[in-house]
Amino acid sequence: MKILVVDDTQSNLEEAKIQLSEHKLTLANTFTEAMSLIKTTTFDVVLTDLMMPVENVNMMAHPDIFSNQLMPYGLLIALYVIGNTDTKVAIVSMDGDRHNHPIVSAADNIMYNNDGDFVEYPNLPKTSFYMGTRGRSIVERDGRWVKGWSGPLNDVLEKSKQNIA
Repeated sequence: MKILVVDDTQSNLEEAKIQLSEHKLTLANTFTEAMSLIKTTTFDVVLTDLMMPVENVNMMAHPDIFSNQLMPYGLLIALYVIGNTDTKVAIVSMDGDRHNHPIVSAADNIMYNNDGDFVEYPNLPKTSFYMGTRGRSIVERDGRWVKGWSGPLNDVLEKSKQNIA
């Protein structure tokens, strides 16, 4: 399977190589790089981080406000993929704590019900979407917590089977 993995943290990209070694991976570490690849290459699945550093602050009227900030570029990547391709997409986040960041809290509120179960959205296009902000996005390796890529990949593939059936 041809997969694009997008994450600004090198150790998370290295972890993706380990967990997804049986697939053909392309790695991107910025929003700009990811969008360029998505627009020029066909992927079966895009797995993207949610929060990434602000890019192009020099182009902004007030760059000092946003420099060194994290923004939810993963949502923009997912929206573009859903709207313009037949590619499955999953946002994989372990760096957002729903108690400390409003975008992750909002995502939890629309992706999970009060029992913690994933909410199905039957009107989403066949390009399946999954957002992992909970346990499936984190795995333990060698006594430390690392980003879990294979769980969200399996979840988005399973969701696509349900949408096709």
